[in-house]
Amino acid sequence: MRRLSGGQRQRLALALAVVGRPRVLFLDEPSAGLDPQARLSVWALVESVRDDGVAVLLTTHLMDEAERLADQVVVVDAGRVVASGSPADLTGSGPAETVRFRATPRLDLTGLRDALPPDVEVGEPAPVSTSCTAPSTRGCCRP
Repeated sequence: MRRLSGGQRQRLALALAVVGRPRVLFLDEPSAGLDPQARLSVWALVESVRDDGVAVLLTTHLMDEAERLADQVVVVDAGRVVASGSPADLTGSGPAETVRFRATPRLDLTGLRDALPPDVEVGEPAPVSTSCTAPSTRGCCRP
């Protein structure tokens, strides 16, 4: 094994992980250090294993990898869950999210509008409430 390159070691580790046909497969950055062609091969193997009914828990820094391979994604930052959902939910291709909260009547919303991304709509549907509608990926309107 000492004579193998980093990519070859990574592929060998993946082969050893699946050779026993596990029911649950834990993979930590399975395509790290691989060239693009090898990465696609790893993804195809993970998809095949998943399609065979194996539960795959995968860690990755590659969002395209998570989007292609995952049914559910949990984003962790500094040890805390900051977002979770399907890849479609987290990439904004899912439904928009509406957050409503009560505020004092005629609250100045200038600071709120300035702090939020431009595609976030802030309105005053009722005299005592304010709503913020944004794609669920933003996380900006969460209480």
